[in-house]
Amino acid sequence: MGLICLGIAIYLLIKAMRKPAQARPVSLPKATPVAPPIPAWKKALVKLEELRLSGLAERDILAYHYRLSAILREYLEEQYRFNAMEMTTSEIRHQLRKWKELSFGDALSILDYCDTVKFAKVQPSAEQITLQTQALQLYLMRQGGLNGL
Repeated sequence: MGLICLGIAIYLLIKAMRKPAQARPVSLPKATPVAPPIPAWKKALVKLEELRLSGLAERDILAYHYRLSAILREYLEEQYRFNAMEMTTSEIRHQLRKWKELSFGDALSILDYCDTVKFAKVQPSAEQITLQTQALQLYLMRQGGLNGL
């Protein structure tokens, strides 16, 4: 019985070796183009424009400044890869010192201004709010190189 099984196994092995393997066509998935990622400064500009158009500055100055600060912090977090949303302005200032070749004076000035409204309960004038909003807009535009728009 064992001899019969051995004979069948040898026969099948020889038959398999003679038969050329049929190549199956490999179908690769179609490559779909991926949109390039939107730069952090552009995202922040869009959010800033939405905030400006929301009318929140006239309804709730405190909420407006929390949002203004958050837009800048989100930009810094995405651009420089540190947890700016969870840091104080002093911690952010310390973190930004790592990039000595870059100037963050404007960004820190905006954060300091927002802190005075949020925590020191300073009541800014409409002109101050407009100026600081424009300052953030200009800062973000400079980050994008002004010509990247």
